[in-house]
Amino acid sequence: MVDRLGALLANNLGPEMVQLIQGLVAGASLNTSGGSPLATLISAGALLYAATGLFSQLQYALNTIWDVPPATYAGTIAAIKNRLLAFLMVLGLALLLI
Repeated sequence: MVDRLGALLANNLGPEMVQLIQGLVAGASLNTSGGSPLATLISAGALLYAATGLFSQLQYALNTIWDVPPATYAGTIAAIKNRLLAFLMVLGLALLLI
């Protein structure tokens, strides 16, 4: 299975990229325990921030495609509301996947 996946990736991405991906996967599987709790919290926070940003941009893109008029209120409250909505979407997807 791994060989077939490697061959498929090599056809589409090239052998150098396949070696890079294989190295990343091998390196990620070496140290799976004993991490710092602070590093875990920072990583989880960064992941949530990036995921909510992704969903905010997705919402903006869909609103642009469907010609949805922008909200009349803007500023900090709107930004916090959009981030919270994006976070709830990420949380909902996480619950569906678990």
